[in-house]
Amino acid sequence: METYSFKLPDLGEGIVESEISAWHVQPGDQVQEDQLIAEVMTDKAVVEITAPVTGTVVALAGKAGDVLKVGKELIRFEVQGPDNPGAESGLDPKLAPDPEPEPEIEVDTKAEEPKVE
Repeated sequence: METYSFKLPDLGEGIVESEISAWHVQPGDQVQEDQLIAEVMTDKAVVEITAPVTGTVVALAGKAGDVLKVGKELIRFEVQGPDNPGAESGLDPKLAPDPEPEPEIEVDTKAEEPKVE
């Protein structure tokens, strides 16, 4: 079995932290992918967080009322099987390689401006 560390996701533009409003799971609970695990409150909304994997809850980041920064561990799962990210590699699946950069658009700075007559 491997562990899967789920980090608090970026929940919106400009959101840097969220308050844990409620936990819907406890350590030792079995969860299914997409099951509601927590509610967090930003300065703009209350957001439901669902499990990204199927597994057993190992640890919670804090209790209701605690504030977490985006990117910090929210919950840790024990996972197994090929259907769960990170279950075979032992790597933190949230540390995926950077996506390929988009090609730069070339701007013709020597183009003539249209003539107005």
